[in-house]
Amino acid sequence: MLFWCPTPIVYVTQDQTATLMVCVMGQQIRDCLRLINFSLPRLAQALGAGYDTVKGWSAGRADPSPENRAALAAFMRKHAERLLAAAEELEG
Repeated sequence: MLFWCPTPIVYVTQDQTATLMVCVMGQQIRDCLRLINFSLPRLAQALGAGYDTVKGWSAGRADPSPENRAALAAFMRKHAERLLAAAEELEG
C-alpha cells in the first residue's frame, strides 16, 4: 500500500526506496498517534527526542536513526494492545 507524502525527500541516489520509506514511516507514526490519541510532544518526551526531530519524522522530512527506530518500535509495542483495539473498531 502506498501513502501520500506531503513533502517527499529527494536523495541524490538511484535508490528510490529511500524516499518512499521515509514517507511511509511518517504516515505510520501519524496513524499510530491518532489511533492511541497521543500527541507529537508526548511522543517526543516518551522517546527522549526533541519535538522538532519527531515532527520531522512524522512529516516525512527526516528518517529516524537506528537508535530512534528502536525506541519507536518499543513505543509501538508498548501501545500494541490499544492499537489492536482501535484496528478492531475500524473493522467493525
